[in-house]
Amino acid sequence: MTDPAPVEAAGGILHERGTVLMVLDRRGRWGLPKGHVEAGEPPRRAAEREVREETGLVVEALDLVGEVRYPLPEGRVKRVCFYRLARRGGTLAPQLDELGGVAIVAVDAARALLERHGYPNLLGVLEAAVDPGRVEEHG
Repeated sequence: MTDPAPVEAAGGILHERGTVLMVLDRRGRWGLPKGHVEAGEPPRRAAEREVREETGLVVEALDLVGEVRYPLPEGRVKRVCFYRLARRGGTLAPQLDELGGVAIVAVDAARALLERHGYPNLLGVLEAAVDPGRVEEHG
């Protein structure tokens, strides 16, 4: 029996002037903006769409910085491709029906939030985005 195909998702890291865009999920944990890839949608475009929907910011997905895989409760695996982002417009406005909030924080604060109050498995892609040249894959 073969493993089912992973659930595909995409997101991004907006790193500007020593700060990072973060999202607070409904469980009170900090992470990076991301969401599902729709049928036929390229992951890069899904990352742009999800960041716009979740945060109100219009972004361009530049390069792939890494991916994160984690198990879902039903036994499948979710694979999230993360892209380095460039801001192209928009106004910061959280999608409050899906999120607890959004924030732009210093890189060191982002690391601390992920380690202590979020998803530590995202630290590798965060580091790859703020340190160009690194590409990370974490499970």
